[in-house]
Amino acid sequence: MAAVSRWDIINHYVKLVDAKSYLEIGLADGGNFKRIEVDRKVSVDPKKACKATHVMGSDEFFAQNEELFDIIFVDGLHTQAQVTRDIANACYSITDHGVIILHDLNPKKEEIQEPKPTKGNSEWTGDGWKAWVLARAYMNYVTMFVIDTDYGCGVIRVGTQKLFDVNCNELNWDWLCKHRKEALNLLSIEEWERIKNN
Repeated sequence: MAAVSRWDIINHYVKLVDAKSYLEIGLADGGNFKRIEVDRKVSVDPKKACKATHVMGSDEFFAQNEELFDIIFVDGLHTQAQVTRDIANACYSITDHGVIILHDLNPKKEEIQEPKPTKGNSEWTGDGWKAWVLARAYMNYVTMFVIDTDYGCGVIRVGTQKLFDVNCNELNWDWLCKHRKEALNLLSIEEWERIKNN
């Protein structure tokens, strides 16, 4: 099956929920943002060169935000602490039928999931996957899964899920390698294709 990009996934949910508004945390070069097919689009990035609609960090943005969005894409600072806050803040800023999507949750190499990027390494997913796993331990009022494409795209939708039992002190690379499928609720593209319209 052909690769599926993050914007393919986002635009699928845009159409599925008839989204009118979109928030992107972590604009970077804007390549993803410009491909999203929504009338109202808002972007957040602390780097002025990115030319986001809000030049600030996500914590600052969410602290002053009063708008609800139909789709929120989280692709900012990929540390466990920041992704934890971004998930919580996104949950307060999403519409009742909305979808939250997160990037870089399925690192394939140990060195790219370190809390800080290693020098000379252009790939970096950070350890945001830990925030995802811990969220699955208490968020029983949503459905969460990671699509195994583009470094892992996590989807949070209205629904229910069985809570994932995890000890936060166990979360390291070896643990992820051993428990990846169940911990992330990892779906292949083919598995996602079968359930994506439900």
